[in-house]
Amino acid sequence: TTTTTTTATPSTTSTTSTTTSAAATTTTSFPLTDLQANVSAVQALAQSLAANISGQAAQLSTLQNNVSTLKLQTETDVYTLQTEVLWLRQQLCSYNGLNFSTPVLQRLPTQGAIRWTSFRLRNTEHLAVANLRNDTSFNIQSVIYAFNLSSVSFVPWQYLNTSGASEMMHFRAGSPEEDFLLVTNAFNGTTENIFSDIYRYDRTAAQFVLFQQIDTSAARHAHAFVHANTTYLVVANYFNGTTHNILSNVYRYDNVGQQFVLHQQVPTSGASSVESVHINGVRYIAIANFNNDTSHTVPSNIYRFDNTTNQLVLHQQIITNGAFDWRAFSFNGTDFLAVANSFDGENHTIPSVVYRFDLATSLFLPFQNISTVAARSWEYFVVGSTSFLAVAEGRHVMNDTIKVTENSSIYYFDQTQQQFVHFRDIPTLGAVQWHHFTLGPSAFLALAEIRDDTSFSVSSPLYHLNRLCWNHLTPWREWAQESRALGINLEASFF
Repeated sequence: TTTTTTTATPSTTSTTSTTTSAAATTTTSFPLTDLQANVSAVQALAQSLAANISGQAAQLSTLQNNVSTLKLQTETDVYTLQTEVLWLRQQLCSYNGLNFSTPVLQRLPTQGAIRWTSFRLRNTEHLAVANLRNDTSFNIQSVIYAFNLSSVSFVPWQYLNTSGASEMMHFRAGSPEEDFLLVTNAFNGTTENIFSDIYRYDRTAAQFVLFQQIDTSAARHAHAFVHANTTYLVVANYFNGTTHNILSNVYRYDNVGQQFVLHQQVPTSGASSVESVHINGVRYIAIANFNNDTSHTVPSNIYRFDNTTNQLVLHQQIITNGAFDWRAFSFNGTDFLAVANSFDGENHTIPSVVYRFDLATSLFLPFQNISTVAARSWEYFVVGSTSFLAVAEGRHVMNDTIKVTENSSIYYFDQTQQQFVHFRDIPTLGAVQWHHFTLGPSAFLALAEIRDDTSFSVSSPLYHLNRLCWNHLTPWREWAQESRALGINLEASFF
């Protein structure tokens, strides 16, 4: 056995080696100063990390405070912005304290205005008004207006001589198709049995020229429809000077003779309006009867156009009360007919009725009653995805005194309730008809007002439907609630 021992100073490494024949063992020791230095370095690093973590925590806390402050400021800004938007929307959608989201685009001078019609001719929008009378005569002029892009308004385009005009209806007929305008004349100051005039557009003269005259008796309204490439006109005759129980006429356009010929006559009682709707390949024609000389509660007839005989066949009778108008419309895959009831012999405030077409029975069944006052006509239109019904509520007699209905009502279809709900009233004077039309992307309502308390010479307004205020009704009502919660003063009649 050999043993070797090496002894070093404290600053050096001591090594002891032991050697035997079986094994050899070696042990190495490190200086304490190096270990202490390493520990110190680790401690310093830990302190640095702790300092960094503390700094980062402080930065995080500051950042969190900044985020909270920013969030609070953002919420405040958003709330302020919402308040300003709500206020601005209130201003945009209000008029004289009312929710009047239909600013008047223009007021057009009319004389006993009865009906508007709109049509596009040679890339220009036109509006035509049937003027019944002025303060002294029924023999006056009705007017066709054309839209002027420079002035952004409708300007007179053509004047037509009329006698108690009750309708100006644009339609197309012939092959090739031509533009026609039917003017139904109701009274010339002497008799109700007078000609109604059919005008045809002359491309050379660039105006409507008299094409044909047809016999009518106080004609109130007309409607055109096409079947098998043939155009038909149904004219509602109201009164012949003796009785309301007379025949109303159906005319057919003869493409060979290029004339409208009498095609059929149907019995009516004070016929005031004609409307048609095409359902599942069948054409239905509804005629509104006002009275039968003894009563205003009379049946109004719905005819079916027989595709074999090309004749109107009585399909259904519906009891109406002083019916002035039918309006056909469809949405959600369902067809409807709305009747404007004006008088039941005692009252002008009576229900007008919306009927729904029942596919199982092929009949129009009552869908909803809507209370109206001296209702003259209905108009259906859509803004965005919402369906509306507007009723023109006009002049009537109460206690031997002529009254003017001050408001006409507009309803919208509530998808939840599945019925029409009152939307708003619009101030009117002697309203007879609403007419909806579009001009580019914008929608409008033209109102025919027959007279005020003193004169037939009044101005009839054209309203511009503001999509901001008319579309998306449910959010709008929620907005109303939010507005009130924010303290924005809304009139009770605002909605």
